[in-house]
Amino acid sequence: MDFFSNETVELSSLPRAEEVTLQPIEQSYWKVLQWGWMIVWGIILSANILILIFTRQNPLLIFLLITLPLMAICLLTYWLMRRSFIQKAYTLRDRDIIYRSRCLIHKLSVCPFNRIQHCSINAGPFERKLGLASLSIYTAGTEGADLKIPGLKQETALALRDFIMKKTTANE
Repeated sequence: MDFFSNETVELSSLPRAEEVTLQPIEQSYWKVLQWGWMIVWGIILSANILILIFTRQNPLLIFLLITLPLMAICLLTYWLMRRSFIQKAYTLRDRDIIYRSRCLIHKLSVCPFNRIQHCSINAGPFERKLGLASLSIYTAGTEGADLKIPGLKQETALALRDFIMKKTTANE
């Protein structure tokens, strides 16, 4: 008579995703992030300037209470965006894809091919101008993308999508 067996796994023997060499995203994606940042903060700071121009109250007080903190937040978001950009990286392994993003929060996502339902490639206007795209990977049971890798060359994104879809159909 066979009995149920459930052996203990030694944690030190498990492969570690953190030890894999990752490929950074394209450097030109930094321009896409900067353009988006400039548009958002250009609108916010322009609205603030209009408030300063048309205010009937003490403009110096409004400058000190609103404009200076906004400028500090603007610079902080730029610094955080740069730190985050430098850390974005991915790698493709035989059975899964890994994506790392970190700044204040460290995130390492491992998506096995046998869980993937489909992939899509997205490119906004700035990305298209630079020949870049984002690869979105969807798994079962979720509404949005489980894994999104931005800042890939268009050809790389297409090749990754084709490779992943071949792997998912092979697993079926």
